[in-house]
Amino acid sequence: MSAVDKPKYLRAKDLSNYLGIGLSTLWKYAKQGKITPKKVGPKITVFEVAEAEKNLIFDRIQEPNRNP
Repeated sequence: MSAVDKPKYLRAKDLSNYLGIGLSTLWKYAKQGKITPKKVGPKITVFEVAEAEKNLIFDRIQEPNRNP
C-alpha cells in the first residue's frame, strides 16, 4: 500500500488487522499510552495510522524477541 492509498485513521478492528496484531493487544497499547484513541462519535473510536505505525513499529524494534 503506497502512502497515497494509506488511510489516515482506522477503527480498532481495522487497525489491528492492518498492523497484524490482536484487537486486545491494540487496546492494551492504547491503555499503556503507546497509541491514542480518538472518539469521533458516541460509539466510534479511531486511531491515527501514522502514529500507530511510528510508535508500535519502533516499540517492536526496541523489544528483543521473547520467543526465539
